[in-house]
Amino acid sequence: MNIEFTPMADADTVAAALAALACYIEPSTPAAAEPPAEPQPAWRSAGLLAAQGLPPTRRAPSVGWAAAERVRREAGWSFGIVGL
Repeated sequence: MNIEFTPMADADTVAAALAALACYIEPSTPAAAEPPAEPQPAWRSAGLLAAQGLPPTRRAPSVGWAAAERVRREAGWSFGIVGL
């Protein structure tokens, strides 16, 4: 395979092309470049989401009559003969 450059490239152009290839080929390590961020408190994250008009990430369980009925049924539940 033979590659010909019509206008002959000067040394600066060749050096720039080789530097670009070296940057492209070498593995990048962005995690090592900057320290990991400290976790934010939950109230701060919730405030940031609320300021952007987004819903909270973890929704509280909705309390309704179905949940109250389930709690009432659980209170009367027994193990039967096994629980003796």
